[in-house]
Amino acid sequence: MTAQKSWQVKYADPLLQYILSRELGCSPTLALLLLNRGICTVEEAREFLEGDLDGLHNPFLMKDMDRAVERILTAITHKEKIMVYGDYDADGITGTALLMKVTEQLGGNVDYYIPHRLHEGYGLHQQAVQQAKKAGFSLIVTVDCGISGADVVAWANEAGGPDFVITDHHHVAAELPAAAAVINPQRPDCTYPFRNLAGVGVALKLAQALLQAAPQQNDNWQDYLELACVGTVADVVPLQGENRILVKHGLKYLIKPVNTGLQALLTVSGLKKESLDPKDVSFVLVPRLNATGRMGDARLAVELLLCKDSVRAEEIAGQLEKYNRQRQEVELHVFTGVQNVLKTDPSLAGSRVLVAADAGWHPGVTGIVAARLVERWRRPVLLITVEEDKGKGSGRSVPGFHLYDALYHCRQYLRAFGGHAGAAGFTLEINQLENFRRALNEYATRVMPEELLAPRLEIEATLSLTEVSEQLVREVLLLSPFGHGNPEPVLGCPAVTVARSREVGREGGHLKLLLKENGVFLEGIGFHLAEILEEIPEGKVIDLAFTPAMNRWNGQTRVQLEIKEIRPAGTLEEPAAGVSPSGLDLQAAAGDGSSLATGCRSFLNALFDSALDPLTVEWNKMSLPEFAWNWFKEYKSLCNWIYLPSWCEDYPESAPACASPACALSLIHISEPTRPRLISYAVFCL
Repeated sequence: MTAQKSWQVKYADPLLQYILSRELGCSPTLALLLLNRGICTVEEAREFLEGDLDGLHNPFLMKDMDRAVERILTAITHKEKIMVYGDYDADGITGTALLMKVTEQLGGNVDYYIPHRLHEGYGLHQQAVQQAKKAGFSLIVTVDCGISGADVVAWANEAGGPDFVITDHHHVAAELPAAAAVINPQRPDCTYPFRNLAGVGVALKLAQALLQAAPQQNDNWQDYLELACVGTVADVVPLQGENRILVKHGLKYLIKPVNTGLQALLTVSGLKKESLDPKDVSFVLVPRLNATGRMGDARLAVELLLCKDSVRAEEIAGQLEKYNRQRQEVELHVFTGVQNVLKTDPSLAGSRVLVAADAGWHPGVTGIVAARLVERWRRPVLLITVEEDKGKGSGRSVPGFHLYDALYHCRQYLRAFGGHAGAAGFTLEINQLENFRRALNEYATRVMPEELLAPRLEIEATLSLTEVSEQLVREVLLLSPFGHGNPEPVLGCPAVTVARSREVGREGGHLKLLLKENGVFLEGIGFHLAEILEEIPEGKVIDLAFTPAMNRWNGQTRVQLEIKEIRPAGTLEEPAAGVSPSGLDLQAAAGDGSSLATGCRSFLNALFDSALDPLTVEWNKMSLPEFAWNWFKEYKSLCNWIYLPSWCEDYPESAPACASPACALSLIHISEPTRPRLISYAVFCL
């Protein structure tokens, strides 16, 4: 049981945990999991747990949305030829199909264009725009690309058209394209409440706006949720905010999709289930949609998603299946080749950022191979396909190292680049490879701490076996769908005893355990963990990292632990005692009522002395409830927002006869460009 990953138990404020649990009527564990996701108020928690479509923002809050809608509807009214210009990955493919369908629905004369990954590459290309102009297209609407195409848009403006509506979600360059409209939540001047939409998410917002503003108003935009779901999962954007809502509801539509092409793809891939999750999308549907662009022409995948004939759709889905098998073979070849390069050049394997190049690597799969290597080596990986005197690269990063920013820092060695924090593409002259590698690693050494590269397993809460129940499983599932930015919770259970252990599976390889603690027995399954069977004999006391789940087998349903890792007892430690942003000692404050009151008094005195006008308090002459109420009346205007139990609003008339500790909480925020930051809080004990 040699530790390969460090176990890190997350820490959250126990006072906030108490209040969330009390106000929501949920377990302390669920409250802790919410806090771990940055959800600190009851309102935020309810919005997250409900995840209703009503939680989607008004699309017209997006900068330039009104201009985009006006230009597109004008084109539809005057029967102009409209081109949807998309990207060749699954995000761009689904977004292209979505806008094609909406524009057709509104009566538009529309066609689409997807650049060839190998022959043209990513983004807007002047030659393609010239061809569109010759073919009579007067408006081009981009999907998942275009924000870095200011030069192409400028050329089109000088040439007398076509006009552009840019929809994108990638990092915004210094110069915005001079288009009729530029819709991108990443724009510095865009105040849209959610900035992390995928390309297809931005396309869906445009679709919503068009359907609302069109003369023949139609509210069927929900029919496109299945496409938005697939593209959002494919682009590995954080499953938070609007992304989580789109995926949560899109998965329901995917079970019986409206889209004929998706129906065929589900059938051919064997993915016909009563429920789907993001793993089904990312590991089954997305690779097949991406395979056409990686191995051939991505337009075949768009054709599938636009197809209305079920026979033709299944035929195309079968072709995608063949492309995917080819992709798997090529991917294995490149993966093996990279491994060989790293073995023959130890200096590469020891660098902060792995940068490797070879003429034999298929450029259509370098990105996914880089992603696999990031998982294996726990560091950013950039793979470059050498083509004569040029190189075409694709990179993937680790959380905490912004890959686009890194490429921007080394831009003097690159011909072109684009992307975002976790993934990027670039081209360079091959004679600049060593300079680029050196500059990138020097930059990474400065900005990327060593601990960021250390493999770790984050444990969100520790609990005993007695606390693992069907109710806990149901509460954990309330946080789904899980994915990037909203990981499936991993919990820890210290000092449990192995009652029985054995290897299971059709071909073995999996570990089945019966675990006990204080008279409670639970089963656990560890996939691909059978190699440690001899290290955990009956009677061994161990620490577990696991996810709670329900095992349904032979008509029976029971709680089961999905074991992630096993360590010797004593490995799992509680997080160190923390201090809140206010400086209040949380361990002391988490005690009985008297310690809470004492802690609040000390905190408030320090707060008033340093941050706000002094407030004279004669503690012996004023009851704490009365003081709390007066404090709120005095300082409410200084707070961005305040949380109070409902009865506090009308204190003292509506105060309960017996109030429990920590019944009133004030959270004081200051505004920042991206999001508020908690700077202090006070808990008043009644």
